[in-house]
Order: sequence, then C-alpha cells, then structure tokens
Amino acid sequence: MINVWFPGVAWLLFSGALLTVGLRGLVTKQPLLFSARWHFVFLLLAVSPSIIPPLRRLLTGRYGPMGPFDVLGPLCFLVMLVSSWVERRGYVTYGVTEDSFRNALNDALEALHLPYEETRSRAGLTSLTRSRVRLTSLGADLQVSFQASLGTGDLQIKPARFGLTLDRIAAGMKANLETSPAQTNTTWFVFLLVAGVVMAGLTLGVIAG
Repeated sequence: MINVWFPGVAWLLFSGALLTVGLRGLVTKQPLLFSARWHFVFLLLAVSPSIIPPLRRLLTGRYGPMGPFDVLGPLCFLVMLVSSWVERRGYVTYGVTEDSFRNALNDALEALHLPYEETRSRAGLTSLTRSRVRLTSLGADLQVSFQASLGTGDLQIKPARFGLTLDRIAAGMKANLETSPAQTNTTWFVFLLVAGVVMAGLTLGVIAG
C-alpha cells in the first residue's frame, strides 16, 4: 500500500505547488520573486517517490537482493538533489517582462548605492538574454539570465560570500515589482497551472486504480 500512497501524496503535493503558483500569478497578475532554493523543494517532491522505495528495500532486505542498478538510480537522484541545493543560491522571478525585471534590478542597485557596469549577450536566436553586472565597489559579479518568451529570470552573485548583498538586492527588486506598475508575462503561470492539473489528474487516477 505504501508503494502507491507515498508516491501519490508526494506527486499531489508537487502538483498542488504548481497549481498554487500558477493560480496566484493568473489571479493577482503580479510577478513572483523568490529564493531559488524553493526549486530544490519542488525537485525533492518530484523525485522522492523514486528514491524512497529502493532505500526501503535496501534497508529491510525485502523482495530479494538488490542489484547494482537498484542502488545506482537512487544514488543518481541524491547526487542531483545535492547539486541542486549547492548551485541554487540565487533568486528566481516568474511572470514579468524583461523591461520590468531590469528596471527593478537597476532601481534596487541605485537604492543601495551600488555602482555597476553591465555586459549583456543574447543566446543565439532564442529569447534568452544573459548579463554580467559588475558591482565595481564590491568586486562582485551579478549573473543575470532572462527568458523573455516565458517571463522568467534568474539572479545569482559571485563570489558566494556576497550572499547578503544579493538578499538586499532581491528585497529591493521585490518591493519595486510589488509597488510599481510592472508589466507582466503570464506564460509561465499558464504552463504551471496546466502542468499541475494534468499531474494531479494522472496521480488521482493511479491512486484510484
């Protein structure tokens, strides 16, 4: 029974998170800015059903001996989770146009009195734009990427010891996006809502079956 209910509950929580974020964005028409570490939580919910059953089998010895591939799968998932936690130290935005995103970033840097120099590039024929924002007074680099077609952005800082500075920049951007008439792009919210509905329906079908 647990082999059905545990994955079902985990996937329902995951689909619930997708539905919540998607509905929130479509109803409020407000951009969303949050710590990228939340992506780790979503990833954990998505892959935990593939990790727990083999671990239970390994610990209890039930269902016979385990082969190397039975251990390799969960191990790969664990490595992926650890890598996600280590790498995702920045902030993510959903539902905003590139102009509003960059205006919020520029206003936050000016409010914190952080002079900067920006170098921008576009990835081929796609709508993905990458920027290196040099914070000249700190000797730190903001790494910015924005996917204009989806309305999603990503913000990180290097070296990592300037994490508190990034937190203040993100707080300034969030305040700007919440108080200014920011232009929105709801494409990603629609995708999350549809994905959440489909996943919830499939999961309920599996549990009921």
